[in-house]
Amino acid sequence: MQDVAAEFENLVLPDQRLVKRVRKFVERAWSSPSESLPQMLQDAAQLEGAYRLLNNDRVGFEALLASHASRTSDRAEQAGDVVVVHDSSTIETPYAEPEDVGFLSTGAAGYQGHFSLALQVAPGRPARPLGVLAVQADFRTEAPKYDGKKKKGKTSTQTARSTDKAFLRWERGIEASALALQGCASVVHVADREADSYPLFCKVLQLGQGCVFRLRNDRRARRVEDDENLLDEEWSRLSDIASEMQGLFECAVPLSKRGAKSAPASKKAHPPREARNAQLHYSATQVELRRPHYQPATLPQSLHVWLVRAWEPTPPDGQQAVEWVLLTTEPCTTAAEIMRVVDLYRSRWLIEDFFKTLKTVCKLEDRQFESRHALLNVLALFIPIAVHLLWLRTCARDTPDVPATELFSPLQLQVLTHLSPRKMPPHPTAVQAIWVLAGYGGHISNNGWPGPQVLGRAFVRLVEAVATWQAALQAKM
Repeated sequence: MQDVAAEFENLVLPDQRLVKRVRKFVERAWSSPSESLPQMLQDAAQLEGAYRLLNNDRVGFEALLASHASRTSDRAEQAGDVVVVHDSSTIETPYAEPEDVGFLSTGAAGYQGHFSLALQVAPGRPARPLGVLAVQADFRTEAPKYDGKKKKGKTSTQTARSTDKAFLRWERGIEASALALQGCASVVHVADREADSYPLFCKVLQLGQGCVFRLRNDRRARRVEDDENLLDEEWSRLSDIASEMQGLFECAVPLSKRGAKSAPASKKAHPPREARNAQLHYSATQVELRRPHYQPATLPQSLHVWLVRAWEPTPPDGQQAVEWVLLTTEPCTTAAEIMRVVDLYRSRWLIEDFFKTLKTVCKLEDRQFESRHALLNVLALFIPIAVHLLWLRTCARDTPDVPATELFSPLQLQVLTHLSPRKMPPHPTAVQAIWVLAGYGGHISNNGWPGPQVLGRAFVRLVEAVATWQAALQAKM
């Protein structure tokens, strides 16, 4: 990836001066993403200009996001094989009135953001973030009503027939991503349980792309050997088929630490756990899904997909067993193909890191704006910053031994070698170059591994130094 400000090279606004102001704001935000705007800009005139920019009716969220999405599409086409992770996150806006910006389910001010994050995938290498292709902001205009009764979740039939079509955000995100990635060799959409719907499988197949969704709806199905031969004549339930599946092979999978959640529902669905290696059993079988009776007859009467199960038969004492039951359009005829599908689903956790970077490093929820327009503009400007910070961290953490040239250009490495107080090895790895970069940004080695803010500030300094270096070389010619 290059300078974050370059994400807005293709930005189209009514006035070119607005484009320059956007790039200048992003450059300052990239160097200190966690600071408040007054601390970030350090000048009353620049601060006033930033507020005018973000509230300007001629600067819109769609245009700002489109510029970053265009660069994301270019990177995806170069990568070839791409995964798009779709998920939603609640974004609080405590400095705005809920009557002006919207209500969360708690009654507080805020909105629901649905994001489509593109990842680069390669065999034997962890996924890397490429950028955000689509964002949908759902502003709830009415305050939640409480009647003292516990709210029950909707059934599949109720969801399909509901007049509240918020669940269609998954379809809209997939359609937008598919349109942006038409030039890619392979595209697989990955999502958690909420995306598990019969029409969505139909949509993905219609688009000619793939998907991996976690099972939520225990629908009618039967096992098949191929597209023509049945293994089970009678229809049963997916849960029954999954419970009968025997492990074809075993593999150890590292599980990250998960802290306790504040919400009771989150505690139940995602209880806290310590980091550990889990010994999982893997299995897969092809199934035929029958169209639910409440779905329109215009959809196919049945679909053939793969049912994949990965589970932990003997978890450690006091720990909840891991189990993933997935539905996928990807082939699962070999152990390698089954492992690939599970790894594709596991890449979904990268979007959780993206949300964390947006909220904790970029301080998205601490920005003091009071209108939807300004809040969405702030979101659009911090999205590429969060992506770049996540990219730096992911490359250094997950692929530390790859050559540094996969992260930096030869000229960037040359400049770092001359300007950083830390010594650069002759043929540095990614983690060695990141460590030298952190030293150039003022990181103190005794403070441990550098955080994303230090790395972001150092990368800004490096980009500026490279530009100066290039100008000096041209002057000598």
